[in-house]
Amino acid sequence: MAMQRHNRLSAYALLTGGVLALVANAMTPRISDTAKGYVELATSKRWLVANVMLFVALTLVVAGLARVANTLGERTSELADFGRVAVIAGGAAALVQLAVETSALKHQAEIWYHTPQGTTDFAMTYWAANSVDHLNAALQVTWDILLVGLAPALLGAAMLRSTMFSRPIAVFGIASGTAALVVSYLLLVNDNRDRLDIPFAIASVAVTLWVITCGWQLRDGAEPPRLR
Repeated sequence: MAMQRHNRLSAYALLTGGVLALVANAMTPRISDTAKGYVELATSKRWLVANVMLFVALTLVVAGLARVANTLGERTSELADFGRVAVIAGGAAALVQLAVETSALKHQAEIWYHTPQGTTDFAMTYWAANSVDHLNAALQVTWDILLVGLAPALLGAAMLRSTMFSRPIAVFGIASGTAALVVSYLLLVNDNRDRLDIPFAIASVAVTLWVITCGWQLRDGAEPPRLR
């Protein structure tokens, strides 16, 4: 009974977090690392609301996936243990990145936006915002690799050895996680990232849908995982 209750709580965390993540990403305006982009960042209220929603969504998803990984790890393989590490490390990096983006980057963009043009401070505050932006991008690609790429791929592989999740969901996790992992590594090593925006968006949406399907099946499932 306790296992069923914990599974149900994890299911609702995954369902709620996954849906919130889809809504937040749809609301978030795409902002470039240019003067025009920083103006949009400094004046956008929708961006701030979307980031707060995404912070809540990621907290729920990380909690739910960590519980799933822990349960799978008790009965299946070390793949689930590695997946749990990827979830926790990636989740920590994601929350730090969102805090940097929501607080430090937006605040610095606002300082630059309100600084009079033609002054020394105007150039200094712009490059300060640009530096924070680059740090923010590095943190984001870090958690993309761990949480969006590596974690679903490892947990999907662990699910293949469990009866808790269906084989299609396990394969979907492996496929979407691997695709996100490849694109994230390309984002890490490439200076021109614009051409990778659409492939990563597709892969990240697929991973989010996998999270939602995991929550849906976990909500309906009554049995703890068993070896096949």
